[in-house]
Amino acid sequence: TVLRGKKGLQIVLNDIIENNSEWHVFGAQGQFKKLFYPEYRIFHSKRARKRIAVKIIYNSTIRPEQREKELEMVEIRYVDKIFDTPATTYIYQGSVAIIIWSNPLYVMWIKSKEVEKSYENQFQILWRNANP
Repeated sequence: TVLRGKKGLQIVLNDIIENNSEWHVFGAQGQFKKLFYPEYRIFHSKRARKRIAVKIIYNSTIRPEQREKELEMVEIRYVDKIFDTPATTYIYQGSVAIIIWSNPLYVMWIKSKEVEKSYENQFQILWRNANP
């Protein structure tokens, strides 16, 4: 499914909350907070209340923001900025969402346990090689 704009992103974020399972993110550059700050705060507040853990691999340029002190139930690692990408990938409970931070924003949402497993394997390789 291809979703467009803030409403499209909100559909995926609501699904993450409803599924109530650990969420993994890579390719993160802080765009969610930068572009949609109120939604960012609301989402992470709901996520923390539901005790949904998240592991995020950020671009190293985000390190000075110390997001690990800002967010609850989060583990963060960093990769060098040479791995910059215009897309962020969310992996959770049988789904993969690829957010393209363009104007307008696009979300490619794939509901497939097989695809989730493939992206999860990629995430684990990145996680093991990223810096705490």
